[in-house]
Amino acid sequence: MNYSSLYTQKDLMQKVKPRHTGGYRLDLQINNVRKTFYSAKAGDAGRRECARKALAWVSGNTTKKSYTITTDAIFQQFFNDKESITDDIYNLRNYYKNHISPIIGDIPVLSLTKQDLRRVINTAYKKGLSEKTLKNIRGVLSGFCNYLDDSDIRSDLNVRTIKIPKGAKKSQKNILSPVGIYQVFVCDNTFLRGEEVYDDLVNAYRLGIAFGLRPGEIMGLQWGDISNDAVHIQRAINEKGKQTNGKNEFADRFLPQTKYTRALFSLQAAFRGEHSASERVFGDYSEITYRFRWKRYCTHNHISYVTPYELRHTFASIYKNALPLWQLDEMMGHVHPGMTLGVYSHSMDGDADGLVILLESELDKQIERGRKAYCVGPALAGSTQYADPGTLLV
Repeated sequence: MNYSSLYTQKDLMQKVKPRHTGGYRLDLQINNVRKTFYSAKAGDAGRRECARKALAWVSGNTTKKSYTITTDAIFQQFFNDKESITDDIYNLRNYYKNHISPIIGDIPVLSLTKQDLRRVINTAYKKGLSEKTLKNIRGVLSGFCNYLDDSDIRSDLNVRTIKIPKGAKKSQKNILSPVGIYQVFVCDNTFLRGEEVYDDLVNAYRLGIAFGLRPGEIMGLQWGDISNDAVHIQRAINEKGKQTNGKNEFADRFLPQTKYTRALFSLQAAFRGEHSASERVFGDYSEITYRFRWKRYCTHNHISYVTPYELRHTFASIYKNALPLWQLDEMMGHVHPGMTLGVYSHSMDGDADGLVILLESELDKQIERGRKAYCVGPALAGSTQYADPGTLLV
């Protein structure tokens, strides 16, 4: 018989009794087998620990391994589970590897406490990490706690009362300057195997600026997602090259075509040659390859490097004063309370042409500012050839 169905952690906590010497104990008997579980912790933490140990035994998980399995091991299961549903696994793993695992990775997951989780945040704060990074780390911990609950490993752990220290510094978002934007739209080449060659991802970089897409969303685009009027963002490719549904429910969206996006898709189609609707626009690359190639492209063309995600910040910076916040959020696939219609659906109410004109004109301004600044004082050196963006993309 599966006795675990007869007990919940709440039921077992009611059986916990205080010990005269301090701490708690829980006596349990199943099939004439009697077992006592102890905890030296005070208050509810002690009662929960006793109940957790008893529940593990009732469920048949009382081997030595179940009590010593580490947080690292369960986090790996958590990441494996997340891989199929999000394109953000690369960042999650980095946060865990750099800021969480060194603090709690070796702790048995059944012994993990809220104080341990708070120690992760405090340690990261003492390193001088930004408020946004601290919130992201807490977000990873929150997702892990939810995973423990959903997996029936334990349900008593959460980060709801773990606050970000008030002294945490505000993060500085790097963006491409107008000169950098101009360079991306006129520089085609990169350096590969000792020679200068055409970069077959250059139009992906340009799309990152023109649409503010996440790297995985760019890599996930298929030719069948593209029509003359709109682009359907509906999947992503993670760092392992696996397809996901994107970061959140708002990641599935339609974006209106502009003269820039039409031109870069046309250039990409000419480069790729004959293709089917299910083929990926920018080839079968992973998100990691995209990141690596973008950095090499910047180095070769003497462009001040920003991360692929900071191309999204660049897009937001271009349009932050031209678009309402809700519309900018929808274009970028952010979760925005109270808004359920995609930006293209909204535009179909009669404002599609106006939105396209605005998107084109604001990017025109940035490229022209960059062109003038570059011509006054070239920041580049080397043999790369530069075309006029008007002839290249219009």
